[in-house]
Amino acid sequence: MTVISLLILLTAVFASLTSSAGADDVLPVSATFDKDTQPFAFVIPQLPVVEGTTGLKASECGVCHVKIYEDWKGSTHAHAISDLQFIAEVSKAASPRWLCLNCHIPIQNQRRSKVVGLIGGNVLTPRTVPNEEFDEALRLEGISCTTCHVRVDDETKKSYIIGPNGSEQSPHPVRKNPSHLRTICIRCHDPKGESITPNLVCWFTSKAELEEGQAILKERYGSQRDCVDCHMPEEEARVAVAPPDLPVRKLNRHYWLGGGVPKENELFDTLLERGFRSGLDVAVRPFEWEAGRLRIAVEITNSRAGHYVPTGDPERFVLTLVRLTDASGEVIAQDRARVGQVWEWNPARKISDNRIKMGETRNQSFDFSGVDRDRFAKVEVEVLLVKLSSTNVKHMMQTDILKDVYPGAPERIKRLDEIYPTAASIHLETFDALGSRTDILGREQLIARSKAFVNIPLDERDY
Repeated sequence: MTVISLLILLTAVFASLTSSAGADDVLPVSATFDKDTQPFAFVIPQLPVVEGTTGLKASECGVCHVKIYEDWKGSTHAHAISDLQFIAEVSKAASPRWLCLNCHIPIQNQRRSKVVGLIGGNVLTPRTVPNEEFDEALRLEGISCTTCHVRVDDETKKSYIIGPNGSEQSPHPVRKNPSHLRTICIRCHDPKGESITPNLVCWFTSKAELEEGQAILKERYGSQRDCVDCHMPEEEARVAVAPPDLPVRKLNRHYWLGGGVPKENELFDTLLERGFRSGLDVAVRPFEWEAGRLRIAVEITNSRAGHYVPTGDPERFVLTLVRLTDASGEVIAQDRARVGQVWEWNPARKISDNRIKMGETRNQSFDFSGVDRDRFAKVEVEVLLVKLSSTNVKHMMQTDILKDVYPGAPERIKRLDEIYPTAASIHLETFDALGSRTDILGREQLIARSKAFVNIPLDERDY
């Protein structure tokens, strides 16, 4: 076939893909999504190996960038494709899998197939062709170094590294572009658009929430804040182990701490060394007895999260539990307050949203009547960040899991309640019957308590 004949054939194919006749026509993704405002709908194009490197995998980058690699291995990004909650969601028949994968394995190299268009423009019916350059090992790394730091030059068609600083000592090409690195988060963490399937509500508003809180953040820190400032704190270090004369300078940590509920239960052990601290402050006011009624007031302040708490996934919520116990520790009364979004499903519809904004204090009041003051001995106030309720865990355990998403996932989902962290305790203090504090847990104790939640039978959990 001559070059001219090939060009004619390709033109005809493109014309057929972009025609808008019937439901069987294949329309380009750009006919449904806008590249500028909805970049999550477009996969990062196939990336050649960067000259001067051995490959695109994080494990290969980690040979030199040891500290960054160790951070990344324990991060939520490294578990983006192995996360059991994600696997359960993407296994549902109504899931637009190709679209979900655009954020969880966003590089074309990581995809077994290429989406060449949508049949009838329907996100649930993509037209795909095999990807002959598919890299299984890179796929299993989820969101790795390459996702943010490698792109292709439009003219040379060669890959290059994007860094916050340029370097003449680097063995590979590096282009300084800190702006790209500080805004790439928005590609997946703030997708814009209305729900495009009856139950797809993966539309976060974290960016708008951050912009709303900027006045408070600027007053507190003296400047504007972005995702990197909080989720990738700086430290003094060398960016790589070689050459040995690399200067020590500010290096961002690559673990992206969030609310404190990791993707694997054993990762609770790393939270302390990573400096985890909840964005919420909790204060319990003096008890009030009135006409035999006990009133306990709790104040929760969003002191450090620039966005709402909780943000992102609409399943998340903050739960305050107030328990009254007797001298033996038996609970004689309990009350609760929930902060978060409430949705109805199939089709999805938001019912309410009482999340806590940046700088806002939420006052919660708990009233107990008919308390036996002779039996009543202790008050326990606990605040949990819940990623998945026990009801949702039960639904996920019954999901028919796709076998090709991640190795071993179908077997692991059956043990979700035993192995997967679904909540974290971010505050726990106790008082005697007179209202004097008797104990308050430190961060190490809270993390140990959170790690042990998987040992509690699902039906016995408070959430």
